[in-house]
Amino acid sequence: MNKEKESEKLYYYGKDNYQKIKETAEKKVIEWKWSKGSLTNFEPFYNEEKKYPKSKKLKTAPQDKNYHTQYGVDSLGNIIVERDFNSIDFYETFYQIEVNKIISFHYSYGKDKEIINSQIFFFEDRKIKKISSSATYAIANTIYIYKNNLLVEKEEERYERETKETSNRIFYYEYDEFNILNGIRSGNYYRYQRKIAVSFSKLKQEVEKRIISLLKQHINECKPVEKIFTIYLSYDCQNYFPPSISYGTEDELNNWLKKKDSQDYIWNCAEYKYSYDDIGYNKQDEQLFQQINQEVLINEKNNIAVKTILNIAIELKNSLSKLDLNITDDFVIVACDYEQMDLKKNFKKINPEKFSEFKEYLP
Repeated sequence: MNKEKESEKLYYYGKDNYQKIKETAEKKVIEWKWSKGSLTNFEPFYNEEKKYPKSKKLKTAPQDKNYHTQYGVDSLGNIIVERDFNSIDFYETFYQIEVNKIISFHYSYGKDKEIINSQIFFFEDRKIKKISSSATYAIANTIYIYKNNLLVEKEEERYERETKETSNRIFYYEYDEFNILNGIRSGNYYRYQRKIAVSFSKLKQEVEKRIISLLKQHINECKPVEKIFTIYLSYDCQNYFPPSISYGTEDELNNWLKKKDSQDYIWNCAEYKYSYDDIGYNKQDEQLFQQINQEVLINEKNNIAVKTILNIAIELKNSLSKLDLNITDDFVIVACDYEQMDLKKNFKKINPEKFSEFKEYLP
């Protein structure tokens, strides 16, 4: 891949000129607005592919800015500034609008405002035709192919700066007889499949029942011989199901308790000797999990997904006597996202009788 592209030059320009780019863009803003989710996704079917919920415009600023977007609009109605808020601060993106072309500079949150990427979006007949991207670790080109005004193929080429390796991916867009999107496929894997006629409640029940069965089987087959102080279910907030399972041993716990920063180890399942991402699911299970993950993210059912995983953890807790585990006297089952944001709240719901005892040891 030719690294001397316009986006590459813009990336280094953006890296050195954050304040200038920010001031130039914000001077053109005549109105600030709010939304739940980004309104500047120029790629067709972006939310479907990424399994993001559809964005919603808000009439007023939200009380809790977390996971909301503030955007600045110029005199022509173009979004030229975007601030994506998280629990700490906000990411910033600045847009420069040209004829058949949009340039963006995307910066991280925090005081340093490090550039994440620079992108150029090329349009023809109001359809996106190409995206050139330069980022800290990679350079990428994406080409869009249309047939009868329908997007049928997307080709991605990515160059890794560190390894100097180039990779390619092709996405295929499938439609029904009414030209409604049925699926987005890369190889044999579907990034998106249109919802089948089954209620979410029924789907959730099926997933919960299946994961409980898989986890019990995994525990019977893979439980450590050593004494354990916890079984830890962890989940990704973009793909909740299935959760991974980890076993924390008593020996590990005793070693970590000697450290000043023991909390950083005790409840970090990445540090556990026995940690499993694959709980033994088959191809049919995988399709089931893809479907519910898609429904959760597109329809913003994150709270229900977490509640389902807590139900699974509680069922395992209630089945302890049948699982024949070698456990400590203060053994607990926990469930939490990979970043440990939900750990204390979830711990209290799963183990209310032990919360006061463990409260000071939870991050």
